[in-house]
Amino acid sequence: MDARRRLTARFGTASLLAVLAVAAACDAGPSAQSPPSPATSAATPSTLAPTTIRTPDVTGTPPRSTGPESTQQLVTLRGTLVEGVEGGCLILNADNGLGYQLIGLDDGMSQPGARLEVRGYKAVGMYSSCMQGILFKVVSARRI
Repeated sequence: MDARRRLTARFGTASLLAVLAVAAACDAGPSAQSPPSPATSAATPSTLAPTTIRTPDVTGTPPRSTGPESTQQLVTLRGTLVEGVEGGCLILNADNGLGYQLIGLDDGMSQPGARLEVRGYKAVGMYSSCMQGILFKVVSARRI
């Protein structure tokens, strides 16, 4: 046999032995060194941690509001409602020259041309499909 054939035969034999060794290791199952799974191990009372059950304090005061209304100063705006560029959107053209999209305005006051005084705050973290005006959360409103 020439040197090239001997090298190919040796390489093929070594590869075959490596594949067989890996296959045998896979068939052997879990290693004796691996720890038992929690589902199969028996727990003894000495290994269990004590459990503490907390009950709510029903006599305490209710928690303070943590929403934007608790951290932002209320603002009063006056202006006229106009139709927005998107259908169904109304914008308050405020006397300060800015446009505001009013969130939470009663339907009875949502009429183009209405002159309103609204009290509320800038709506932080809210989005709208109207794509126009500063979002403004209405707390109270009245016609003027």
